[in-house]
Amino acid sequence: MPPSFNYFSTRGQCIVMLVVALSELRVTVRKQEAIAYIASKKWFDIQLPDDNEPYPSVPTREPRWHCLVAWSRKDAVIREWMFDHQERDAWCITRIGLHLVSDWRVNFRDGMWNASKCFLWTPEFKRKMFPPWVPSPDDSKRPRFLYEDIWRKFKKELLASL
Repeated sequence: MPPSFNYFSTRGQCIVMLVVALSELRVTVRKQEAIAYIASKKWFDIQLPDDNEPYPSVPTREPRWHCLVAWSRKDAVIREWMFDHQERDAWCITRIGLHLVSDWRVNFRDGMWNASKCFLWTPEFKRKMFPPWVPSPDDSKRPRFLYEDIWRKFKKELLASL
């Protein structure tokens, strides 16, 4: 059984962006094409420099936000929202995934889900999912330390300064 899905979690927000991107592309794409699509639409609220720095442990030196999207692919595959192709680097949405995108919009429209909880999404993507969305003081703020290794580095520097 796949793990629970929280659309407003960091991973959940990335899954939604990825599945929506694939639903619009409707063809098998490579990872970089899916990420480039999300970037071109300005859906991921990139915060500099954190999001563009690579993870120290990832040998590809890709920006962190690319890694978040790539990791969300695995979750979408487990849930059968994306195909698990034998071909390397082939990303494609399933029929289930296509249906989910419209279900997600209904969840926002009917108030079951709240786009204001999604701190990784730009206003453009929030309005894509829920057209009446407007900025509000109730919008969730992005965690100061979204990436754990940055938090550890900050703590270490803070302790050293004491």
